[in-house]
Amino acid sequence: MSNITTGWLKKETTGAIRRFERRWVVISGTQLTYFKRDDSNSAPLGTIELPGKKITQPPPGDQSYRFDLIDRDETFHFMCETKSEREKFIDAISSIWLVGL
Repeated sequence: MSNITTGWLKKETTGAIRRFERRWVVISGTQLTYFKRDDSNSAPLGTIELPGKKITQPPPGDQSYRFDLIDRDETFHFMCETKSEREKFIDAISSIWLVGL
């Protein structure tokens, strides 16, 4: 049985005009799935396979509570409301590597 982490994050959009939009995020198994509403039964807007992604954070003192998921092909930008929320999501993502999935 895998742990599940859920909550609201802001994810940067793709396209010509980039902005952060609020998304309901579910981390389960080796995937981060995001939705427009906090209803995991609705169709997801996207899914990110987490193995192989590197997590980066802004330098200390940056109050944006951002983090990025990066691999050689793409980068996903996220922003949290609080430092504790960012730590919750980073811990959940990092635990995937710790358990060897």
